Amino acid sequence: MGKGFGKGGCGCTTDEKDLKPDHPRYCQDLLWAALFIAFCIGIFVVMGVAFDEGEPERILYGYDSYGNICGRSNPKRIDVPNSGLDMSGRDSVYILPSGLVLCVPECPETDSTLSFDPAGIIYCDFDTANLNACKEAQICLSNSSVYNFVGNETGVNSNGCPEYAYKSEEIPVLNRCLPKVVTDVVGGSVDAAEKVLNEYAKFQNAQAELQGFAQSFVNAYEIMVTLAVLSAIGSFTLVALMRCCAGPIIYLIIFICSVALLAATGILSYIVAKRADEYYDDPPDQRLESDERDLYIFIGLLVFVALFALIFICIICGLRKKIYSAVQIFEEASKALFQMPTVFCVPVCSLVSIVIWLVVWGLTMVYAATANDHAIDSNGWIEYKISERQEVMFVYLVFALYWLIQLFLAMEEFIIASCIVIWYLHEQKYKGFVVVKSVWRLFRYHFGSLCQGSFIVALVQFARAIVDYVEYKTKEAGQESCIIKYFFCCLRCLLYCLQKCVQFINKNAYIEIAIWGDSFCVSACHALSILTSNLGLIASVNGVGFLLAFTIKVTVVASVGFIAFLWLDEEEDVEDAAAISIFCMLFAYVIADAFTDVYDMAAESLTICFLEDYKHNSDVGMLAPEDLKKLMAKSDKTLENQIGRKKSDQNHSV
Repeated sequence: MGKGFGKGGCGCTTDEKDLKPDHPRYCQDLLWAALFIAFCIGIFVVMGVAFDEGEPERILYGYDSYGNICGRSNPKRIDVPNSGLDMSGRDSVYILPSGLVLCVPECPETDSTLSFDPAGIIYCDFDTANLNACKEAQICLSNSSVYNFVGNETGVNSNGCPEYAYKSEEIPVLNRCLPKVVTDVVGGSVDAAEKVLNEYAKFQNAQAELQGFAQSFVNAYEIMVTLAVLSAIGSFTLVALMRCCAGPIIYLIIFICSVALLAATGILSYIVAKRADEYYDDPPDQRLESDERDLYIFIGLLVFVALFALIFICIICGLRKKIYSAVQIFEEASKALFQMPTVFCVPVCSLVSIVIWLVVWGLTMVYAATANDHAIDSNGWIEYKISERQEVMFVYLVFALYWLIQLFLAMEEFIIASCIVIWYLHEQKYKGFVVVKSVWRLFRYHFGSLCQGSFIVALVQFARAIVDYVEYKTKEAGQESCIIKYFFCCLRCLLYCLQKCVQFINKNAYIEIAIWGDSFCVSACHALSILTSNLGLIASVNGVGFLLAFTIKVTVVASVGFIAFLWLDEEEDVEDAAAISIFCMLFAYVIADAFTDVYDMAAESLTICFLEDYKHNSDVGMLAPEDLKKLMAKSDKTLENQIGRKKSDQNHSV
């Protein structure tokens, strides 16, 4: 074994195995698969309860103080008067000043039979005309075709009508009656209703702008679809070009960064020297504190930039061979993806699955949030409270959200890794349906392993959500202090770093699973072993991958934005060309990010494959592409001798 790429030694080696195509695989982590199936059954139970007991109509249409949903017939919910009434034809929700909520045929407005005073108020018991007008407007409990007056309603006179009412305006879609009152009945001063009206005016303006924006979207639909297709084609083309352009791009970026850091160091040195001369040329009694402060700020900035430049150049010099190796790996990864273009369909399927799950999850949460228990308050009105069962449902659904999303992402990573592994182990000559075979391997052998890996990430995310909730409750209780803020900040940073570490280990564990077919824990241990033994190469691959992904994203997004603005600016029926151009750029970024994620995962899978191949086959004949073996031979004598022997054998056979 040469010294270029070590085996590692965390106790989880696979030296007893032979790295070869289609070695036997067995079902792994069946307990985790069974646990996930049981968890999914629990999701269906929660969905059944939520859809059976939830009433999202309460949010959409509104309800009165007796639990009746406006605009429809209602079952009797609890043994109180006026519960279970038919509110068909009463679509508007009207809130009386006493807090009593009624369903009315229409909101009392200025052009109705009600005679409001200049303040927008009508006193129903002022005279007979007002009383009859209130009854005719259906805001009284007595003489109503629906409600029954029981005589003990808060804010309602003995005649069954409210003490006073206000003119209002119906909010579109929500069917709520918005007060137009601008003075306080009790104190005579301007009250919060004016602010409500101002906010409602802003809402109407925003609604009009949104409608215009939506119309522009409809008019520009074909253009946006065309640009989305161009984004996909451009991303795929750039990834394909990386098999010959990755090296020049990386070296150009490194050169530009090095020159920029050295130039920044030189400029800051000049500024510091100039300011120091100006400061010390003045007599001590004439020196300003602001000048001294500025001088020290520039000195600190100079030290920081100089140290950063020194560290950057040292890292580049120390890892120059590893960077060269990483560039070659990305070029080989581009070749592999170009031979298997169907791999780029994997993130699309993953995105569609996540979107469908988010829609189902969102609907379930809405139904669960309205599956409240009924209670009677001190006024005899029905109120809805969050029950303990609802809290359990919320917790269950939040964790389900995290787990299933992470599972979809894990499946995407495994399928991509498996495609690269199949291509690699068959010496780049596999002719079958590689994506189909990878999907079969996933569900036939390794679904439980992916459930376990995604569960760990979801658990960390759930812990982060709990920390955010506890922090919110602490602020709400007014118990926040500097120490508590610092504590929560540190805890959030710790959990974020933990999540990133777990995701990184999981990704490499999925690659090991694709190679060897072991369980998740064993594969994670193998991944840690191979990573710790080859930190330089792994760091170089990740660094090069970041730079290449950044280059592809910037190129695609900038090109789409430029084309979109020029194209949309010529369209007369599109008013918001700039806004739609920005939307097209965001969509182009999502597409480019999907392509670069595939590229990055392919390169990392290829790296692990090569390291495992070298570890097990360097003495007997590696399966790696010839270009990659020649590259690695420059840093490892064993591999160089193997290539020399292979050439000698070929010459003898000829």
